[in-house]
Amino acid sequence: MEIQNIFTLVLGMAGLGAFISALVNIGKVAGIVKNNTAKTWVAGLNLLAVIVIYALQVKGLEFQVAQVDATFAQLAQITLLVAQLMVQYGGSALWHQLLKGVALVGKSFSAGTA
Repeated sequence: MEIQNIFTLVLGMAGLGAFISALVNIGKVAGIVKNNTAKTWVAGLNLLAVIVIYALQVKGLEFQVAQVDATFAQLAQITLLVAQLMVQYGGSALWHQLLKGVALVGKSFSAGTA
């Protein structure tokens, strides 16, 4: 397969695109992906996918694109769910710190706390 066809193949993989977007969004939250660099990260990860697919084909390894893309779509969903859980957990801890000591809503019933 020609490299141009591989680019077309990778750009048509919606599951891979969703997974890459999920990784970039998590990278933003984690501070790895800086402001105004998301497009660069997406392009780089897509290029990496092209290189990996090309290398697999050079080695003679065949795979079903639809199945691989479906797997990436599931990975994107799992990645976003885990990220949401982490944000929710961090948000809960932040709100607790902000509201600590506030009458009625800032009361803690744990031993030794306000």
